Amino acid sequence: MEIPIREHVRFLSAGQFHAQPGFIHQRRLLDNNVLLFCVRGELHIREAQGMYTLRRGDALVLRAETEHVGFAPSQGEPPIYYWTHFVHASPAPGKEALSLPQYVSCHTPEKPMILIGQLMDTSQTPDAHPMACDLFLALLLMELARQSATGTQNSNSLTLHMLEWLRVHIQDQVTLGDLAKHFNYSPEYLSRTFKLRTGMTIKAYLQQRRLEMAKELLSSTSMLVKEIAYAVGYSSEKVFDKVFARSEHMTPTQYRNAFPKPHMNLR
Repeated sequence: MEIPIREHVRFLSAGQFHAQPGFIHQRRLLDNNVLLFCVRGELHIREAQGMYTLRRGDALVLRAETEHVGFAPSQGEPPIYYWTHFVHASPAPGKEALSLPQYVSCHTPEKPMILIGQLMDTSQTPDAHPMACDLFLALLLMELARQSATGTQNSNSLTLHMLEWLRVHIQDQVTLGDLAKHFNYSPEYLSRTFKLRTGMTIKAYLQQRRLEMAKELLSSTSMLVKEIAYAVGYSSEKVFDKVFARSEHMTPTQYRNAFPKPHMNLR
């Protein structure tokens, strides 16, 4: 949707909602826009033909005069999210407008969370200037638009860098937290970006690459199974055996025995 920068964006109300387990958002049709920003758990929302699952750092703008409703109960940790009601004018001809996608996955959710906190604090301050909330709202929308634009531009490059980093550290006991610390992004954002660009989770990708390396070593070297397990990044031979058998339906030793021993000429 288009939020005009030079036109008046008017704040109406804001708050934080703590849902119960199995929460389903009620069906609603409002005459104003609603910005949702998830800080914990999962929130499932359908608006018109769009179906969205919000997790930490995800923002969604529900449009005025368009019905929205939850399409599935929350699973696991009950969701917590901020909500902000607002209205805005249609972009005037020749006016600069802010392009804000309806759904934004923030790579640094802390920034919009700070702005939301300032917005809520200002809205509850009796002697705050009448324009203060409108200004904080405009800053929040611009920050979401900025993160959306940079996220789209950088996600392909970021994924390539993640793949290379994982390749180099394939033998280490790497975690999503290690990846997040190295690239200075939130774990949730990296996980979603990687899944979007590769079609698999980071955990699944690491397992696939480690098994590929293990099969190569099993078929072409005389390394002990225990040595191979550590070489490809598993914490123990027992864990490696379990993962390998579940994936290949045979033990590492059975896989190795399926290949003929290479013939070597002695000098």
